[in-house]
Amino acid sequence: MRLFIVPIARTHDQYDNAKYYVKKHKDVLIDQRHSLFDEHLAQAFRQHVRFHKKIQKKDLPRFIAQAKDTIATAIVE
Repeated sequence: MRLFIVPIARTHDQYDNAKYYVKKHKDVLIDQRHSLFDEHLAQAFRQHVRFHKKIQKKDLPRFIAQAKDTIATAIVE
């Protein structure tokens, strides 16, 4: 699922956090500081109306084992 992120315009840190999520998770940033905010919001909704997350099969037992190994190593050290 994609997140539509609209940071509060007066805060610098929310905008930076939003840019991070857009880059890392391919979310959608809608800047309310822009004069055409309403138009950009509507356009983003239209572009993503039929968006479906691609199912990725992961080897969950392997990921869990790696996490346990990492935690065990951190405890021992």
